[in-house]
Amino acid sequence: MAFSIALRLLVALWMANAPHTWHGSWSANTASGGTTLGGTWDAEQSDRDDTVTGNWALMNAAGQTLATGTWAARKDQKVWSGSWQVRDASNRVFNGTWRARLTASPAEQFGAMLDSALTDAVSGTWRMGASQSGSWSIRTYKDQP
Repeated sequence: MAFSIALRLLVALWMANAPHTWHGSWSANTASGGTTLGGTWDAEQSDRDDTVTGNWALMNAAGQTLATGTWAARKDQKVWSGSWQVRDASNRVFNGTWRARLTASPAEQFGAMLDSALTDAVSGTWRMGASQSGSWSIRTYKDQP
């Protein structure tokens, strides 16, 4: 009996300290409107409430992964901004930045943006180098029990 109680307590403590995670889908368009991209993403809350890191994948229409990468972001007042990097099948590396301006309170934590994408798409802009840019949007999905 004491072992069972201790085990439950340990699990509860671990769950309370486990980092918050999210996952979902994304789509992006180029500024010229000619190309639409999409894929999946995941995120994990860092030790700081205003930063998040994650992974993402670029996929084709058949659901095959074309490239994988990482991203990081931080919140400053009402602006969420970050950087991303991706490596394609040929081992070429591309990187850039992204940004979103939301109506959230300056005191709101970054994770609130990802939580809000459970009900409405969150969108912003992206840039790669001096000449490539466009818009993006994400959706967050609940974990399956």
